Amino acid sequence: SGISGTYACLPFKDVVSELGECLLGVKADNGKYYALDLGPLSQSMPEPKAGDRIEASGAYIGLEMISNDMWSLYDIEGIFSVSSFATDGYEPIELQ
Repeated sequence: SGISGTYACLPFKDVVSELGECLLGVKADNGKYYALDLGPLSQSMPEPKAGDRIEASGAYIGLEMISNDMWSLYDIEGIFSVSSFATDGYEPIELQ
């Protein structure tokens, strides 16, 4: 599966939590937010910035399947475990 949208700070479910730091994810074209697990790709790619337009593909894990409490703080649909990533101005990269 794949996703395209804008790199953005993930919204918190609870306003009190918004004092925390910005954790970047993607605001998809459908208006919903998703976390990105870039895994090994993060070693070989430029750091995206908030507002960058991105396209990514990989395995999708719905929030109900995630046991990590950290993600429950965020108003997200789930996480993409990214295997291929492209952003404006850079060559697409893929896991080999």
